[in-house]
Amino acid sequence: MDGLYRFNLDRKFSESLFNVENIMGVKRSAPNNESSALLWHQRLGHISKERLIRLVKNEILPSLDFSDLGVCIDCIKGKQTKHTVKKAATRSTQLLELIHTDICGPFDISTWGGERYFITFIDDYSRYGYTYLLHDKSQSVNILEVFINEVERQLEKKVKVVRSDRGGEYYGKYNETGQCPGPFAKFLESKGICAQYTMPGTPQQNGVAERRNRTLMNMVRSMISNSSLPLSLWMYALKTSTYLLNRVPSKAIPKTPYELWTGRKPSLRHLHVWGCQAEIRIYNPHEKKLDPRTISGFFIGYPEKSKGFIFYCPNHSTRIMETGNARFIENGQISGSDESRKVELLLRVHHVNLVSLVGYCDEGDHLALIYEYMANGNLKEHMSGKRESSVSNWPTRLRIASEAALGLEYLHIGCKPPIIHRDVKSANILLEDNFQAKLADFGLSRSFPVGNESHVSTDVVGTLGYLDPEYFQANWLTEKSDVYSFGVVLLEIITNRHVIKQGHELPYIVDWVRLLLTKGDIERIVDQSLRGDYESGSAWRALELAMSCVNPSSAGRPNMSQVVHELKESLTLSENMGNRGSTVEQSINLDSEMTPTAR
Repeated sequence: MDGLYRFNLDRKFSESLFNVENIMGVKRSAPNNESSALLWHQRLGHISKERLIRLVKNEILPSLDFSDLGVCIDCIKGKQTKHTVKKAATRSTQLLELIHTDICGPFDISTWGGERYFITFIDDYSRYGYTYLLHDKSQSVNILEVFINEVERQLEKKVKVVRSDRGGEYYGKYNETGQCPGPFAKFLESKGICAQYTMPGTPQQNGVAERRNRTLMNMVRSMISNSSLPLSLWMYALKTSTYLLNRVPSKAIPKTPYELWTGRKPSLRHLHVWGCQAEIRIYNPHEKKLDPRTISGFFIGYPEKSKGFIFYCPNHSTRIMETGNARFIENGQISGSDESRKVELLLRVHHVNLVSLVGYCDEGDHLALIYEYMANGNLKEHMSGKRESSVSNWPTRLRIASEAALGLEYLHIGCKPPIIHRDVKSANILLEDNFQAKLADFGLSRSFPVGNESHVSTDVVGTLGYLDPEYFQANWLTEKSDVYSFGVVLLEIITNRHVIKQGHELPYIVDWVRLLLTKGDIERIVDQSLRGDYESGSAWRALELAMSCVNPSSAGRPNMSQVVHELKESLTLSENMGNRGSTVEQSINLDSEMTPTAR
């Protein structure tokens, strides 16, 4: 009625919407069930149920149990679109009679090789596709030549027609006489290949290529959503999606593209869930008797020119490796265990300012998390004088704060889905040999929704004094809860005062600083052990930022990207001006809460 729909959700789906808070008593899942439709749905890059049924009917896959293939949230996140009306088209009758092509990009995040575009070529008869990465659209003519040389040599046939849109990279640029043929069009002409172009504003005339790019991106988004690997690995998800689409049925053809292209049925027995964990056996001629036989990594694709697998190994000197000898750990992907998925998510978080979670194990009723070793302990120990400190000067303190902020910013915007730390405090900022700061202890961390939800309702956990008052009172958790905690840490760094100082008239550090700010007395606020050896403009800027972070209202707090920017500006002021105990007056705007706002 009135364009509204009513959905009845089964019990299992409703229960899946709730997250388990305590990572306690995690048990290993049962071995993978090769007849699970959900497992093969994920191995094949989240293809539709209808395609799975056709693979079973064609005896490419064994009989599957479709009872566990319900609503896939990762598919909804990656594929939701509006409905369109399709029109019938004339099909080719042989290979290479018609090739469809289109370019997709630019992407916000470039590949490790710097590419930001990709181009596809799809054979109309078989729907077999090729995908190439591009730094710039102007490379399309070089890639076209590579593609034509390969397919014509392999199939001993000639490409007859190439259909594309009317973009400048395909047709050419405009001048006063109209659109003039460019390098791409001239190359086709030199090869005797007929070029077909869409009319301006009618991309549907190149529908095969447009739909292929959309399908590829749907699969890429779904695979990344299901794995939480770094977004910079999107090119491997793209290559894997192309590999899979060539081996699964399409509505437009009676067989798989691979079978029409090669004359052989494809084998799917070697497929695995993209992004799953793996233990990888690599060739090492210098291996010693007691060396581990495998390294840990994540499966990210299939090599184009060899038989094996591609792996991402974040903790190895060579991060991308190829081998055919590995054990794949797909249990966590189908077990439905929120605790296991939470730990696996943390295992995939890698940033220079985050302490790496290297493993976990069962300790009775508890799940023990194992982190990398940090030689210089935590920031709280150095600030309290328990360690011989090298963080006694103002620029070093700002640098440590900036590095910790970068790690927190990555959790909020660099991870998919985003992660809220929930226990940001000075004791969880660890220092390496060179005093590089890394945020640690993700035992209370939890992923955050990426849809329209503004918060997560959850039980309150954390450390007294660092807790966001909104989170504490209403159980509403947002990324701004971490911002509040970081603001308290920043006040610790500035004042070198306990967060809660028992026996004092104003025991809470936020209240104490706010009172002194009403008097504009920065000298009493900043750590007395610095003996005035700091640039006052830098100190005021850092103090303004800290107080904006601890604003009682989350709406008045900055996000972590703004925090990182402000800290860098403050550090630049300190390093460039180098004034010792400057008495230059600074103005500060206070609102009704006596809380400075970030510049």
